[in-house]
Amino acid sequence: MTQDVAGPGGTTRYLRTRVGGTFHHRLGGSLDVSLGLEGGLMKPIGGREIPLFDRFYIGGNSMRGFDLRGIGPKVVPLTAPAGLTTAVGGRAYYVGRLEMSFRLDGAMDRFGVSPSVFVDAGSVFGAAKAELLPGERLIGNSAKPRVAVGVGLSFNAGPGKLRFNIAQPVVRQQGDRAKSFSIALGTAF
Repeated sequence: MTQDVAGPGGTTRYLRTRVGGTFHHRLGGSLDVSLGLEGGLMKPIGGREIPLFDRFYIGGNSMRGFDLRGIGPKVVPLTAPAGLTTAVGGRAYYVGRLEMSFRLDGAMDRFGVSPSVFVDAGSVFGAAKAELLPGERLIGNSAKPRVAVGVGLSFNAGPGKLRFNIAQPVVRQQGDRAKSFSIALGTAF
């Protein structure tokens, strides 16, 4: 859990809370199951607006199958060409991940090669319509989950695990941007 308070000495004033955790369990000798949950909530203090760069965004490696900042509230000018949107982030978010990894025998095990299948679900929401300018509309500002399924391949690479993911969104909303392929480098467990 993390708690941020922005305000003293600046023009921005808000309270931001994030909570998250991951559970890992080995089923038998070659199957690992992982369940991760996280979420957050922001509240402005004193009627101030929360700056765009401080709001919540998900996508990319935080929600596989969707582009970075590809999920959540977006502003569309009424005179804009189709597909032109600007991500404005939200005041709340949640993400859940369920993954099954398979341990391989022999040389693959020595290099830490591990294929997996996963499901990611989540949303970013809570943008204020009062912040819109005349001639703009807000899309994708819903708590209804977006869902992506995919496969991954990870292996030990020096300082951590190198991971390749291929994912496909199966539940989307207007304005969401998909991204099928991603690469991540993280801590090896």
